[in-house]
Amino acid sequence: LVNRAIQGRYAPGSTFKPVTAIAALLRPGFDPEETYPCEGVFVLGTMRLRCSNTYGHGPVALSKGIEQSCNSYFCHLGQTVGYEAICEQARLLGLGQKTGLDLPSENAGLLPDAAQKERSGGGRWRPGDTCHLAIGQGQLLTTPLQMAALTAAFANGGTLVRPFLARYERQPEKVRELGWPTQALARVREGMRDVAALGTGRRVQVRGVEVAAKTGTAEYDSGGVRRKNTWVTAFAPFAQPSVAVAIVVENG
Repeated sequence: LVNRAIQGRYAPGSTFKPVTAIAALLRPGFDPEETYPCEGVFVLGTMRLRCSNTYGHGPVALSKGIEQSCNSYFCHLGQTVGYEAICEQARLLGLGQKTGLDLPSENAGLLPDAAQKERSGGGRWRPGDTCHLAIGQGQLLTTPLQMAALTAAFANGGTLVRPFLARYERQPEKVRELGWPTQALARVREGMRDVAALGTGRRVQVRGVEVAAKTGTAEYDSGGVRRKNTWVTAFAPFAQPSVAVAIVVENG
């Protein structure tokens, strides 16, 4: 009897990476063409965080990082940008808050930061926490509906809208304009288009329709057993989107 669309809380995995990307693109001096060498694992102190390609993606810039969902690049990006900038964009996109859907019992998820971590007894925020946040893991928890609304904001040009049940026909209610520069938004959108055309999301292609997408896999612990939830978020048609979706498969 759990409505997973609004009550299921899941780490979004790599479907969160567009948030990290837009946070980086808003940072003065950030060069999206600058490459980072992915060798298949990101090492930070004693932490070793594997990439989807065991042998590494080689030199990776922002567009390729989104297309190939390169953990090494996004961990590096997280360290470059800092968790505060990533959290700021995540909050503006509605994470950690209820969407306001016209159904009861919606879950707000969890957007972690240094204050929240200390309150929960986890100690101080560490660089490894920033890495996990940058790739959509760690303590970050979202509902599928939140991720659909987030994806819609990238689709529609940078407006967060409040979702509502389709049976109640009305105009979408704007929550806020995100104020992203056109070029920054275009970079992320084009990266998501490449995900579906060339990268990790090729299976979401639809004949005759140009789709943009982001895939994700998020590990979690269940009674001492490591399991994985798999995600895809997408919007279409690319040029004039009318649909945004978020799909999660438990233990996928």
